[in-house]
Amino acid sequence: MGEIMAGLALGPSLLGLLPGNLTEVLFPPSARPYLDVLAQVGLVLFMFGVGYRFDLSPACRCTSETSACRACGCCSLSSWWPAWASSPGPPVRRS
Repeated sequence: MGEIMAGLALGPSLLGLLPGNLTEVLFPPSARPYLDVLAQVGLVLFMFGVGYRFDLSPACRCTSETSACRACGCCSLSSWWPAWASSPGPPVRRS
C-alpha cells in the first residue's frame, strides 16, 4: 500500500499541483527512460509478490452458481473485447 501511495504522491496527481514545476526538477527528461524501466521492473516484482501470496483454495470450493456466474462473465468479456481492442481510439484534433 505504501508503494501505491508514494507513486500517487510523486506523480502528476499531487506533485503536479504544487507551484514551481517540481516534476521536471525531480525527474528530468533525460532520466525518464531509466525511471520507466525501473518502474516496470518494480511492477513485475510487485505483481509476483501478490501472485505468490494468492490463495486459490476458496476458488476450488466453488458451487455451481458461482461457476455459472464466472462462465457468464467470461462470455461477456469475450464478446466485447475484440470490438474494444480494434477501436481506433479518440479522434485527434490538429490545429
